Amino acid sequence: YFGVEKAIGILRVNEASKIGMVERIHKKFDLETSYLPKYSDENHAVALSVLLKKFDVGMSAQKFNKLLIYAGILEVKTRKSSKYRTEKDVDGKEVKIPILKEFKSLTEKGLEFGKNVISPKNQLETQPYYFESKFSELLAFLKI
Repeated sequence: YFGVEKAIGILRVNEASKIGMVERIHKKFDLETSYLPKYSDENHAVALSVLLKKFDVGMSAQKFNKLLIYAGILEVKTRKSSKYRTEKDVDGKEVKIPILKEFKSLTEKGLEFGKNVISPKNQLETQPYYFESKFSELLAFLKI
């Protein structure tokens, strides 16, 4: 469990993702899962692009993300890719160096406005989703 607990802390995932992570580790080790909750009662959250359109912000998600990073709401994290590049070391030997992939994650401060959902593309990445009910507050915080 230590690994799952550590991953949950590092990724700052939402409740539904926590439940899913614990359930997957239970199944991997053939442990009982019937006592685990099947859902969580969190605020409804959606992708940033949906809210930018709905609130008629008139800004791309890329530009908005830069504002969020500057404000300390969002951060860029990295993980090792499954792909490598090859370089020569000082002795001329070829060395495999993992390629790093970047992904975005809400900071502790950002969790007031949304949640980090495990990415469907990779279990080691999060995707920030934002609470529709808090989006006006976020816009005011950013002075937009």
